[in-house]
Amino acid sequence: MKLKFISILLASGLQAACGHQDSEQAAAARWDTSVWRPAQIRKLEHGYRLYRQKCAACHLSSGQGQMTLGAPALKGSTVVTGPVNIHIAKVIHGGNNGRMPAFGASLDDLSIADVINYERNAWGNHDARLVTAEQVRRVKQLLTD
Repeated sequence: MKLKFISILLASGLQAACGHQDSEQAAAARWDTSVWRPAQIRKLEHGYRLYRQKCAACHLSSGQGQMTLGAPALKGSTVVTGPVNIHIAKVIHGGNNGRMPAFGASLDDLSIADVINYERNAWGNHDARLVTAEQVRRVKQLLTD
C-alpha cells in the first residue's frame, strides 16, 4: 500500500514537471527569447492567459474580432497600436457603447497592464515598451479627476 502511494506521488510529480516544461516551451514559441527577457515573458504570458479568459470570446484568439458582436479586430487596430493611454482607458472603461465591458474594477492594475502588453505584442502588433501597473494607475487617476 505504501509503495503504491509513493508511486502515485512520483507519477503526479513527473506529470506536473512535464506540464510546466510544456508551458515554458509554449511560451518560448510565442515570444522571441532573443528579444524578451524571462520576466517580460512571464508578464506577456499572464496577459495571454487573461486575454483568453476575458477577451477572446469576442475578439477571438486570432485577434480578428467579431464585428457582428461589436468587437473590432485588435490585430493592427489603431487603439492597440496607437497611444498607450487611449488603450489603457479603453480597457479600464470599456467601450463601443457598453458592448465591451469595463475591466477597471474587476482586474487589478497589473493584470490590466499585462493584458494590454499581450494585445500590443500579439498578431504582428509590436510595442517593446511594456505598460506598467503604475501607468494604469495614472490613467485611472486622470480619468477620475
